Amino acid sequence: MAVLFDIDGVLRRPTDNSPIRAGFDLYHQIRGQAIVNFLCEDKEKGDHFLRTNKIIKYDNIKQSKDYHGDWIAMIKSCRVQTPINYVVTANLDLVVPLLEIGIATFMFCAPSYMDAKAMPDGRLGRQSWAEVTAEIERQQEALAQDNRL
Repeated sequence: MAVLFDIDGVLRRPTDNSPIRAGFDLYHQIRGQAIVNFLCEDKEKGDHFLRTNKIIKYDNIKQSKDYHGDWIAMIKSCRVQTPINYVVTANLDLVVPLLEIGIATFMFCAPSYMDAKAMPDGRLGRQSWAEVTAEIERQQEALAQDNRL
């Protein structure tokens, strides 16, 4: 099994080059069972980012500069070398063309901003145990009264 990982948007935030932890978690889950090839715009920058974030053992990096920015041609060339099971990307513009050529695609979406109220470790995000149990009971009661089930 082979997987193509788009570095930007899946492992690295394009705005500030910081790592996306959920993307790294997904990579580590897949790495044990698949050949992983990375996709990026610039191979040197992508390699530097991966090594900085302790991803040293990987199979290959392809850069879109070699294909004049044509990501579909780059992915097709990867497909010629190794059968590609799926592509993990955050680029919406790639999803439809990849599906048209028969490549399964994971659309990776990670929030770039979270309200402080939603953060479990923030002061506003903490709830008392009574609030948590009251919300669970409210949801269970709503589920029990739902006539559709």
